[in-house]
Amino acid sequence: MYPHRITPFNIGICDVCVDNKSTQFISVKAFPHKGLQYCSNSTCKNTINEWMKISTIPIETMIKKFGTTISIRRSGGKRESGWVIVSDGYKEIQEGDFWVKIVNSTGKQSKIVTITMLEVWNPIYKNKPFELL
Repeated sequence: MYPHRITPFNIGICDVCVDNKSTQFISVKAFPHKGLQYCSNSTCKNTINEWMKISTIPIETMIKKFGTTISIRRSGGKRESGWVIVSDGYKEIQEGDFWVKIVNSTGKQSKIVTITMLEVWNPIYKNKPFELL
């Protein structure tokens, strides 16, 4: 199970046992409606915590890898620097890349991009593995 958007149609359903009414929600930082829900059962809570560990990368770890500011390439091809990471990285599917939210220095523009894109735009960080951070 991976973090998913919580909608009015699935709010309150435990992502582990599906039978129990969920009372808790763990969200991906900067994405308040994306995460996992669990009920009062401690097994469900522990399972959700494990799922979040394998499907997210904390923002602190992202900043250790990429630094406090990064460069991006705009759709028109222009390169811009001074962007910052503002979210945890998260996966939506097992074989998928991690997604992360970044904003420009003014905070008025944002993009949701993959870690692979960040590595292409900032090649100095490409071979710096997360495991060593």
